[in-house]
Amino acid sequence: MPFRFSLETALRYRRSLERKQEAALQAINHQIEIFARQLESMRESELLARTRTQQKLEAGLSSAELQFQSFCISQLQAQQQVLITRQAQARELHRKQLALLTELRQDRARLESVRDRELEIYIQQQSRREQRRADDEFLVRQSFRRRSKLAQ
Repeated sequence: MPFRFSLETALRYRRSLERKQEAALQAINHQIEIFARQLESMRESELLARTRTQQKLEAGLSSAELQFQSFCISQLQAQQQVLITRQAQARELHRKQLALLTELRQDRARLESVRDRELEIYIQQQSRREQRRADDEFLVRQSFRRRSKLAQ
């Protein structure tokens, strides 16, 4: 009789759930990376805008142009703040997702441990049955040999 783990369905479900949560964690990681790249790009744009404003100031910039440049820089800073907030939220979600995934892995590992123990017990019982069968065959042969010797 082959080994059958009574909770195999639950174990498969746990593994499936773990894979889904790993995929969700990867998606969050990807989003954090996107935010970081966007933030870096905006910082570079802000630095470039500041440099151009400085150059234009040195060349003689009108007050309207200066106001417009200042407005553009302040808009970039506001967008950066939005991205920083979204990135912080994504990092918090990442932390929670990682905790959930860790808990799921531990649950699955406990279930696998139970299965491994049951398999070990099954193997021991199977080995004992085989040994009993071999012992019974030996006793039957011994009995047959004794009868054969007595009959002679």
